[in-house]
Amino acid sequence: MKSFLIILSLVFFQTTFGQNKSPMKHDSLLVEGQYVHFYEKGSGQPVLYVPGGPGQSSEYMQIMAEPITGYRNIFVDFRGVGKSIDKAPDTSWVGLDQVITDLEAVRKKLKIQKWTVAGHSFGGQVAQYYAIKKPEVLNKIILIAPAPMHNRFWQHYSETLRMRLRPEDYSEMQVVQTDNTLSQHDKMVKMALVQMRSAFYDRKNAAEFLKQIKQPYTEENIGSFRYQAAIFANEDYNKDRSDEVKKITIPVRIIIPRQDALNDGEMLLLNSKLKDSKIYFVERSGHFAWVENAKDYYKIMNEALTD
Repeated sequence: MKSFLIILSLVFFQTTFGQNKSPMKHDSLLVEGQYVHFYEKGSGQPVLYVPGGPGQSSEYMQIMAEPITGYRNIFVDFRGVGKSIDKAPDTSWVGLDQVITDLEAVRKKLKIQKWTVAGHSFGGQVAQYYAIKKPEVLNKIILIAPAPMHNRFWQHYSETLRMRLRPEDYSEMQVVQTDNTLSQHDKMVKMALVQMRSAFYDRKNAAEFLKQIKQPYTEENIGSFRYQAAIFANEDYNKDRSDEVKKITIPVRIIIPRQDALNDGEMLLLNSKLKDSKIYFVERSGHFAWVENAKDYYKIMNEALTD
């Protein structure tokens, strides 16, 4: 099952669907003995974008947010992610509270009183937890193809991905598995690239997406160490906070790609329970809605930011 779950921790940068060409301010600060790198661009109301994984570099969120103007867009590589890897992540310090500590350190460094937090995939789980722990520093949270605040979804998510694969995909993965010239890391990456096709509404979009990859699949960009520590060993990430998240009172905006494998109705239920929540659907889209239906996605995203 792990090879299927690792799809959520892979990031694909620098595609024809969006090139992050404009300059980005880059800075870092020391948090509990490790450096946290962060980036910002633009001016206006501050919006923090939290990547998924958990373990993905913030770079893909920088690309996703490139068309979103009129805001002070902020991106953080929290400890164990992207540029902020000083040591291999392990369960002694990886967890949701550590992520919030890092994000709060950046917020204070930038002298931001309150910001909007937009989280994609597992970044959506971070945003929900942030709203539980520190609602006073948030204007609203925007959940983009989010993971719920429990990990029961792993089974149906992986089953849905398997269901969408074709016989030729399994044949290709078998070749990878039996290739003795590949390291275990390379096998994991190649397997995940095949499985990635099932994360798209139209698998042809995955093929075109992957052609444009510029960044290497290093630990800095994939974050598999953090992913393993967080998901398969860290108790904090495996707690069920379903009841806690229903008590959020700040505005919540939920963006669901209609054909996302994570779309199991959980967010519809959450939306019905929250005090101030709206849900939007992006049609004909898998897990990366801005790639497959950019027109509708950015229209919805801008509405979620202003509403």
